[in-house]
Amino acid sequence: MKKISLLSLIIALMIFTNCGSDDSVTINPVDLNFSDSDLTVDESAGTQTITVSLGDVAPIEGTFTITLGGTATYGTDYSTTPAAEDGVITISVEEGDESKELTVELVDDTELELDETITLSIASDIETLELGANSTATVTLTSNDQALVAVERSSGKMYMVNLEDGSKTDLLTITGVESSGGEFLRMEESNVNIRSFVYDPSSEKGYIGQNNQGGSKIYSVDMSSGAATVLYGNDKEEYDVAGITDLHIMNSVLYGSGRYFDNAEEQSAFGYFRVKKNSDGLNNFESIINNPEFIGGGAFLLDDESAYMTQILMNYGELARQQEVEGSALIKMALSDNEITETAWTTDNISAFTDAFESFTIADVYVQNFASSDNGDVYAVIYHEGEGERAAMQETEVWMLAKVDLENAKLSYVSTLTTDGSLQVQAAGFLPEEVVLLLLSE
Repeated sequence: MKKISLLSLIIALMIFTNCGSDDSVTINPVDLNFSDSDLTVDESAGTQTITVSLGDVAPIEGTFTITLGGTATYGTDYSTTPAAEDGVITISVEEGDESKELTVELVDDTELELDETITLSIASDIETLELGANSTATVTLTSNDQALVAVERSSGKMYMVNLEDGSKTDLLTITGVESSGGEFLRMEESNVNIRSFVYDPSSEKGYIGQNNQGGSKIYSVDMSSGAATVLYGNDKEEYDVAGITDLHIMNSVLYGSGRYFDNAEEQSAFGYFRVKKNSDGLNNFESIINNPEFIGGGAFLLDDESAYMTQILMNYGELARQQEVEGSALIKMALSDNEITETAWTTDNISAFTDAFESFTIADVYVQNFASSDNGDVYAVIYHEGEGERAAMQETEVWMLAKVDLENAKLSYVSTLTTDGSLQVQAAGFLPEEVVLLLLSE
């Protein structure tokens, strides 16, 4: 019996010894794949999380790398966590991990640029971390930038304004606009008198408002050539929209504000209007409010609840063209009941304006036009009257660009557009960057 037990023990020890000497244990590798290999985001989207799936539980510790590429610039357009060194991110894997994450922090800049890409490529020298079918990924950054453009009233020349340094870049010249005559406007006979500009992304066209001695007109503008086509004309049959000073396109309707005349010599009211669009162009001019308490129609801006307009306070002689500016105000009208509130303009950096115009006072400022970007920033074209009689004043007036705080009726100086009163840069608006880049490439 003892012999049998001893033999069993010897056999068991032999089996254990043989098992212990077998070091060929199999470890199954995991596959490294991006969970989303094709991602498109706006550059304003902030931080994005990129996930690398291991497909299974990591059997041992290890590392793999991700090489960055594409047209976007690291450190300028985006950064990452973990940070990249020489364009390569190193990712550590712990035993038991099932996925790893990195974050991409996007920079929402104001530079005009085409869509850009970030490419990510996984690499691994460790046998247990193999490349899967989706080991490369592309992140496309779409740009949300817009450019503020201004249009010279008398020539139709449009240029882009750099909001950081005030520099100007020519884009195109609007052509095909009827000459508005010279005597009434104290300008050359060739003056086209463009008073407003807005861009409609749905039709990919610009719209301008013009007034002349024969009435007011609205044109569409081909943004590739600058050619203008008249869509609506008011020939003083009922109202003279003497200044279609801003337009706003909403639900196939053009909105704006202007000055209304009962006759050619007497200005009677400040107003708010809309012109409906149809297949034949624009018609059905409708005065929504015609308020004789307010004189002068200036800038116009519309949101869901209110219309914002500007009033210019004037003393008039026998004719409306004999005017002297005495002050300016912001008018807010509730769309629900047309209730109007009036606030005088102020500025929080009057010294900057004074540098542009030596004898600057906010009471002598005319807020001519608003321009609103998609992100809600509002700018205004304003001018400050010169000194002396009307002709001399025009020669010395300064046209400037200001950022607008509608809530507090404050203006902040951005840049001087022109000191040449004959140019009168009255119209401004925002263009999407793809339109601007196309114009700059031509």
